[in-house]
Amino acid sequence: MKFKTFTWPNDPRTCRLQAQRATVLHKYPGGTYQLEDLGVKQRILTGEGEFFGNMAYTYMDQLIRVYEDPGAGVLIHPLILLRKMMFTELEILEEPRAWYVAYRFTFTECDTEEDTASKQKPGTSGRYIVKLGDTLYSISMLNSVPLSRLLELNPDIGNPNVLTPGQVVRLA
Repeated sequence: MKFKTFTWPNDPRTCRLQAQRATVLHKYPGGTYQLEDLGVKQRILTGEGEFFGNMAYTYMDQLIRVYEDPGAGVLIHPLILLRKMMFTELEILEEPRAWYVAYRFTFTECDTEEDTASKQKPGTSGRYIVKLGDTLYSISMLNSVPLSRLLELNPDIGNPNVLTPGQVVRLA
């Protein structure tokens, strides 16, 4: 799993994705009703994990720093397709022990003007300047360009998971 500049050394022990559809029930005289679909609500990913070994506290410190970094980012999960997420909660679950830290997290999906204001807008220049921690997949999600299209437009990129900060990725 990866968020912004942090890559989990081992995937969290549990992950739970909550997704809901907003609806309104309209009741009419005579006992009839209609269910109106108002669209999908924001998704919430919660989970628990632990860091262990001689790097446990280093990893926890890095995760805290990413949590404290404001703004949205792309959360890359090995099984769940997620887009722009905000790291909204981080909790240490128990008294840390030597070589071991347990934690709980929450990520909330977002797509507001405020969250996207700091991101490059798709199509404004037809290119994206790579930042530390970016992958071609994360650029694809942030700019709403299919990954297959980015690969076509950027045949010079050998490994889509290893990009260099400052590198230019063509979007159109």
